[in-house]
Amino acid sequence: MKEVFKRKYRALHGAAKMWRLLLVIMIIPAMAAGCGKQENEEDKESPAPQADEDSEWMGLTPPELAQEILNEHNDTDMQEAQDGQKVLEKVYIGDTNVLCGVYIAEEGEYARGIGPKLNLYPNGEGDFHVHSASSYIASGGYEAADGKLILTDEFSDEPQDIYTFEIADNKLIFLADESAEVWDYGPGTVADGMVLVYDEELTEWYMADDLD
Repeated sequence: MKEVFKRKYRALHGAAKMWRLLLVIMIIPAMAAGCGKQENEEDKESPAPQADEDSEWMGLTPPELAQEILNEHNDTDMQEAQDGQKVLEKVYIGDTNVLCGVYIAEEGEYARGIGPKLNLYPNGEGDFHVHSASSYIASGGYEAADGKLILTDEFSDEPQDIYTFEIADNKLIFLADESAEVWDYGPGTVADGMVLVYDEELTEWYMADDLD
């Protein structure tokens, strides 16, 4: 209920600011046009008033003033949107420095594109895609022990396939000799010794609801 009131307040607050902006855009040019002639005549008889150094909008023409107010309105909306973003919780796996989240290849031009992707969820489930060209994604539980992280493919035949990664601080190194066979899909395919690193941007995209 509290979130509903917040959204209604923000909507009404935004609408009120937009109405003020429209009034400024419509009224100021009209006032400037009507008073322009009178100001020109008075300028000949009296010296110009001293500018108010405390006003950031002094000296602006009506269109410039309207643009400044619009910019301020957009900045406020952007800040409110940023305040509403979810903050991801940092969840470590066991007593390691490995975070739950999305892991991709550390190096290579295919790292963020067609390369491998390992997802480690905080509920102990994970999935491993060895290459974007592969139609199969290994999925199942994972565990960290003895300096290694092992993901078991629960949908594979008995004995179930496993994929093993050496834990090197906060990075994961794929161990082909201790994993199920991986077909070669060309450049970008996961290979023995490939280093996978945590990617915060992809983690926010794929796991915001799991780590909020």
